[in-house]
Amino acid sequence: MIELYSSSSNLGDNLGYTALASVMPCRIHMYDDGSCRSVSPIFDGICEVVYDNQHGCSNDPSGILLPTTQRYLYAAGVFDRVAIPRIMLRESEIEKARIFVSAFNNPCIIKCATGKLNTRNPSVDLMLKIVSANPETTFLSFGLSNKHSKHDFLNVSVDGMKSFFDLPIREQAAIYHVVGKYIGPDTGDYHLMLAAGGCADVLVPPNSSEYPYYYFHYGPTCWLNTLPRVRYHNWNLPIGSFLTQLSD
Repeated sequence: MIELYSSSSNLGDNLGYTALASVMPCRIHMYDDGSCRSVSPIFDGICEVVYDNQHGCSNDPSGILLPTTQRYLYAAGVFDRVAIPRIMLRESEIEKARIFVSAFNNPCIIKCATGKLNTRNPSVDLMLKIVSANPETTFLSFGLSNKHSKHDFLNVSVDGMKSFFDLPIREQAAIYHVVGKYIGPDTGDYHLMLAAGGCADVLVPPNSSEYPYYYFHYGPTCWLNTLPRVRYHNWNLPIGSFLTQLSD
């Protein structure tokens, strides 16, 4: 049994454990607070969760220039598994999501900004251009309200988006599975889309010491012999024709 420790309630951070926990027996120790409990259902069907406030040290060889999911796998001696986050959804959850999504024409998940202001957030003007360039697409955005236990995350909306707040994380994941496509910054929502089996167009800043691509992007070795489901777009470069192909 591999013991993992998470004092974070950040969605992306916790999804980073799921590739390893999906292939080897693991137990994750989390803090017992509302924020952690709201995100912990991503581990249902994958590994045991205990709320004991322990703050141990997960075996994360941070010196390896790879994404978190891949570092945890390699640290455990696992080199032949896809290093992409996973979530195990139930058919009943997916069916409920199908009903929800059926109300929208050509839906796509979008995120304009998340978390506290940081260098990973593309400009609102760019996101507005993407929405405006795709009038046949219904852009759905999911975030947290100030009533949620983890309410310190900024959620920005632009005209043309439909926003939903405070959905249980597994309900949100099932919707992402059904919709199957995401556009927005490198944040937990994009990792959740990949975990749910969907595709993502991720808008990122230039490669830098503050945001080194090798730590954050799922490269070819993460996917092994499977088809990559993510594209990264430096927002300082021409974004390309994908802006008007979201309805394909």
